[in-house]
Amino acid sequence: MSRWGYFSVYVIRVALKEAREESGISNFHLHFENIFDLDIHIIPKIKDEPSHYHFDCRFLLIAERESMKKNKESNELKWFDIKDTNIPTSNVSIMRMLKKVQLLI
Repeated sequence: MSRWGYFSVYVIRVALKEAREESGISNFHLHFENIFDLDIHIIPKIKDEPSHYHFDCRFLLIAERESMKKNKESNELKWFDIKDTNIPTSNVSIMRMLKKVQLLI
C-alpha cells in the first residue's frame, strides 16, 4: 500500500493464490475487498535465513466446506464452527480474526 492509500488489486490476487495453495480449497470468494486484518510477527531464523519480520495482509474469504490439503506451508488445517468460542489455539492474531468474524455474523 502506498502512503496515499492506493491498494493494488495484485495484492488481492496474491492473497487468493496463497489461500488456494496453502489450503487446497478452490471454491471460495472474497467477502469484501478491504483488508480484514493486518498482522506483523517475527519469523525465527531458519538455516541460512536470519530472523525477520513478516507482514500478513489478510482478507476475509467465504469457502464452501470441502477437503483441505495439508502441505509444507500449513501445519494444521481443520474446519470448525465459527460460533464456537472454544477454538484450540492460543494464537492472538487468530483469536482477533475470529472475534471480528463473530461480530459480522
